[in-house]
Amino acid sequence: MSDKDQGPTESVLRRIEGFAKDHHDSGYEQGFVDAYNQAQKSLARRSLVWLLAGLLIGGVIAWQVTINTVEGAAEPIEVIDPIKAGATPGLELTNAANFARSYTVGVVAERTNRIGVVAERQSGSGFFYGEEGYVITNYHVVEGANSFSIEWRGRIYPARYVGRDNDGRDIAVLRIATRGIKGAELLPEDEAVKIAEQVIAVGSPLGLDYTVTAGIVSHTSRKLQDRSGINYIQTDCAINKGNSGGPLVNRQGRVVGMNTKIITSTGDSAGIGFAIPVKDIRQVADSLIAQDDGTENDVMGEGTATETAYLGVRVEPARNQGGLIVVEVVPGTPAEAGDLRVDDVIVGVNGVRVYGSRDLANELQLRYKPGDEVTINILRAGGQKNLRLTLGGIEVQRR
Repeated sequence: MSDKDQGPTESVLRRIEGFAKDHHDSGYEQGFVDAYNQAQKSLARRSLVWLLAGLLIGGVIAWQVTINTVEGAAEPIEVIDPIKAGATPGLELTNAANFARSYTVGVVAERTNRIGVVAERQSGSGFFYGEEGYVITNYHVVEGANSFSIEWRGRIYPARYVGRDNDGRDIAVLRIATRGIKGAELLPEDEAVKIAEQVIAVGSPLGLDYTVTAGIVSHTSRKLQDRSGINYIQTDCAINKGNSGGPLVNRQGRVVGMNTKIITSTGDSAGIGFAIPVKDIRQVADSLIAQDDGTENDVMGEGTATETAYLGVRVEPARNQGGLIVVEVVPGTPAEAGDLRVDDVIVGVNGVRVYGSRDLANELQLRYKPGDEVTINILRAGGQKNLRLTLGGIEVQRR
């Protein structure tokens, strides 16, 4: 086993040391994860801190990363295509996993404030698309950020945000300056995923880079309560925090989908995961790449003001119940008009489970607009209630 296969390096540990803060978001969409109260103590458990926090908020000054821009052509990497190599009895999944490793990446997205201090940091997974440096990931992994980097084979590559799907599909495209890195092999358009087909999920769950879990396709066309219109691939592969954006791969090493969501009562994998099919990925990626003019953008836009959906509550994690406990209801807001009260526990929006404040913000701001009616699912005095209310609007400045 090579050194780069043995977990995080000393330099990585030094970069992470002092950064982890107490934050408790754990996401239905798994790119946003809990940094854990004991993250600093876990530095002794070195493999558990690599790419650990999907979302860290606070005055993060002690953690400074030096990134060396890598441009030009990539060094050739010898990988064996499982299809070209032919089937090896008992090693099909191993060969597929090794092949997938050649195109799977870690994605890091940061939001810096006006003086350049990192205020928020998110991480997830992704994969190369084509040979021009494009990377596919989930939009929720990069949402709200203005600085991006790709981690691949022990190196960090600064990345540029290209764009996202405008129809609610959780797909975004980034690009690095380096060319010639071979992209993922996708399932051919004339082939379909089959029920009970063996697949592997590749990514960086819980900070463990290049982790592979195996399972089967549980359903090929699952509808969820979102506005994407996607027929998700359901799988029982263990998909955990940090897997978002990583590829779901078949026995031939072909990407059949992108790991995006799980259903869970704890925030951890329960064997019910969902991937965006490769058909949707192709459609979105090809469209965004065709429109790419090389402009240096960030996800939030450049100096524009926009109105976003507004509820009007301050919430904190409800540790013993799951969801978010309301600690303040702002007077004159939709929350007050809709009878949300202090000590209510918000557990969902229109039946879609939320576990952290990032989930709630994503669900309201990405799925709905000011003036939309929504049902807020809550727990109150030990019982469940559904509150119907109309979302307000608030103007936010996009840097």
